Amino acid sequence: MMNRPDLLVTQIKHCDYPIFRYLLKKHRDYFGKIIIYFNENNRFPYLDHFQHGQFAELGNVLFLDQVDMEWGKQDWRNVSTNEMLKHSTSEWVCSVEQDWFARDWDKLLQATTIASQASELIGWENFAGQYIHPSWWFIKRSTLEQTRKDFSASEGVDHFGLVTRDVRAMGRLIVNTQTLGFRDLTEPENTDAFHLGGVNQNFLMGLDDNYTFHRGEIFKVYNYWNMRAPVEQSSRFLNQSKRIQGRLDALYPNVDPEASGWKEFFKAWQ
Repeated sequence: MMNRPDLLVTQIKHCDYPIFRYLLKKHRDYFGKIIIYFNENNRFPYLDHFQHGQFAELGNVLFLDQVDMEWGKQDWRNVSTNEMLKHSTSEWVCSVEQDWFARDWDKLLQATTIASQASELIGWENFAGQYIHPSWWFIKRSTLEQTRKDFSASEGVDHFGLVTRDVRAMGRLIVNTQTLGFRDLTEPENTDAFHLGGVNQNFLMGLDDNYTFHRGEIFKVYNYWNMRAPVEQSSRFLNQSKRIQGRLDALYPNVDPEASGWKEFFKAWQ
């Protein structure tokens, strides 16, 4: 059975995720070591020093700076994940992305632990690519070591897709969250857990009038509650988020973050 898996987090220096920080603090005891790799996108603002202080309070956190790599030849997510794995020793290892949300985290964590008794790879399955996505991804280390440990977006799949292919080729049991009963559909009332997606790009490009937001209506609700999460906020990122919310208000005037069904996933402190 899974026992406190080490958590791998790739963090862009220029974005903050207050809801994620709140959830991670709330469920800190579930995870072992937290390993955070700061990825460089050459944008402003730089928030890594602020985030260092926030994450350090969780205890047993290791911060890694971006390593030298050949841009255009090496996949950034493959580089970051393999670098983090060098510092992990747990029997199980996991990845949880900042834009992963569940209606009931306690229930999901418990179901994931129970599933680990028989399976060797567990998580949210991207059915379009037929692979377990890094937004919610738990794997037994002994199984991972038998894969190529290639987390690249290549061969027709996105990041982490090749690992799923390797595990499937070995004939090992893979369990997805959907099979465990956590629905991921288009409406909030029919959803139990989901990957929002596109959040980094929405933050990085959200002030560009020519940019089209990914899942903009849901992102508007998310951004609204992200600014209100009961954790310390970066004033620079908060100001940027407010300006982005102004664009979202103009684009989606009929979306009320206070009344939206998606609120239940983002206002985790209610």
